[in-house]
Amino acid sequence: MSIEALDVLYLFASALAAGALNAITGGGSFVSFPVLVFVGAPTISANATNSAALFPGVLASVTAYRRTIFPIKKRLIVLLVSSVFGGIVGGLLLIHTRETTFRQVIPFLMLFATLLFAFKDEVTRRVRSITTNRITISYSLGIVVLVSLVAIYGGFFGGGLGILLLATLTLAGIEDTKDAVAAGRLLSAAINGISLIPLLLSGLVQPQLALLMALGAILGGYFGAMLVRYLPTRVIRQFVILVGATVTCYFFLNL
Repeated sequence: MSIEALDVLYLFASALAAGALNAITGGGSFVSFPVLVFVGAPTISANATNSAALFPGVLASVTAYRRTIFPIKKRLIVLLVSSVFGGIVGGLLLIHTRETTFRQVIPFLMLFATLLFAFKDEVTRRVRSITTNRITISYSLGIVVLVSLVAIYGGFFGGGLGILLLATLTLAGIEDTKDAVAAGRLLSAAINGISLIPLLLSGLVQPQLALLMALGAILGGYFGAMLVRYLPTRVIRQFVILVGATVTCYFFLNL
């Protein structure tokens, strides 16, 4: 795949925006992933490269939440193992998916991720409302299976992964939102990190593009954390939803 100078600018700008959005409200992949496709990357390779490019930001967020994660880490050991298992299964599943099949699936994955992002507050509220009987994470087979399934999805595509993990952890009984978010970041890092191993070994990740975009995402995350004080989160969320809806329509029209 040959990349022109203008494409390099597009990719860096998209990663910058993705890093900023992830720092503020999430949904950065709605910007960076489609730009990779638009400049000519095959959809599977674009998905893998995008995951690699945004992974440093995921690690950084785990570091930021380390003090919150520490008190609940014992409760997360079983779910961490489930996340690693599901993440590598999702990565292997992506490797063995045909390009034509993935292109047909992408519009539905994008639609799901966009709707999940748009209604994430409602999803979280509804999950909280049905968890009248709290359960212990370490011994809940149902929660372990659910996290494994979410991790498979995360390793395969990943859009809306944070929201799915937040809902699952809420269902599991982590009532404090900060604890749930911190735990979700840790599991997300495990899922993304382990799924990248088979993707890197398979050659699906384009390293030069991933490094370029990783730099943009890191810078975007830094400035996004600063801008969050000045920009209304509601407006940014609406922008992300609009971008997600537009990209979803594009992929549906180009099935």
